[in-house]
Amino acid sequence: MPDEVFNAWLAPLIEQIGWPFTSTNDSFGETRWKYLLARTSLSVWHTGSWRLANVDAKETLTDPMQEVMFREIIKSGVGHDVASGANLKDTEKRFKTCADFVRVHDTIPVPIVGVFCKGIFKILDGSHRLAALFHVKGFRSHIVPCWIFERIP
Repeated sequence: MPDEVFNAWLAPLIEQIGWPFTSTNDSFGETRWKYLLARTSLSVWHTGSWRLANVDAKETLTDPMQEVMFREIIKSGVGHDVASGANLKDTEKRFKTCADFVRVHDTIPVPIVGVFCKGIFKILDGSHRLAALFHVKGFRSHIVPCWIFERIP
């Protein structure tokens, strides 16, 4: 896994909830990690590969619930009630920082991280950045950098 992916996606989670695994054969059980790692086993994450690509942000909306979550993050980010999709304690600050960056640079500050699961693009890290982009630039096509995980068959 590239350092940039680890630092953006996993390091903050490990700091927040710990890393209970000692082997790629360990099971998630019903831990939060099961969902944070997209129900994909540690052995698959260990053997897969990563590529950095430019993707159309609009294409990340293949999950029907993703646009709903973006809209909830936007509401929370602009000071409305905290929504279920905006579950980080510093959502408003993170959102505003990303929105300010988008206004100046016309892109997001750090690549998003994602994986395709059964034809649906699952955002592992970067929902707040994309919500800020869509808030500033509208829900339309935007080319953004993305780390994409690819399973080795």
